[in-house]
Amino acid sequence: MPTILVVDDDADVRGAVEEFLKRRGHEVLAYADAAPALESVDFESVDLILTDLQMPTRGDQFVLLLEQKGIDVPVIVMSGFLNEEQIDYLSGLGVRKTLSKPVRMTELLHEVDAILNAED
Repeated sequence: MPTILVVDDDADVRGAVEEFLKRRGHEVLAYADAAPALESVDFESVDLILTDLQMPTRGDQFVLLLEQKGIDVPVIVMSGFLNEEQIDYLSGLGVRKTLSKPVRMTELLHEVDAILNAED
């Protein structure tokens, strides 16, 4: 069963994504910000990270911190404030996919499955 880390400071979004993914058989770890996730998550057991961009610890900073720590887990960034420049920047950081909020759950599931299946 794949483990997905969901990091989003919006409790409603975090809860909806967590519940949706759990119903589809994923184990989900959910955090309101990247800092506590970095402190307590065993990233060896994480198969995918879904993170918001606009949080106290910004999603792009989270990606940079993961890289600095040598954590190589695919990342999807979700945000209601994406533009082409940000998408290019995030892609340059190694982010696998960017999704605009509000995210359709079917789109989210499609991207999650595509990345997890590519990692097998």
